[in-house]
Amino acid sequence: MAAFFVLILVIYTVFWHDVEKIERVMPWQFYWV
Repeated sequence: MAAFFVLILVIYTVFWHDVEKIERVMPWQFYWV
């Protein structure tokens, strides 16, 4: 269970970083995804 939570946390962190990068490049696309 702890390992699963850590995995979700890592995926969320990577995903949020990608979203942040995409939003800077294409702010309009983020709202349509």
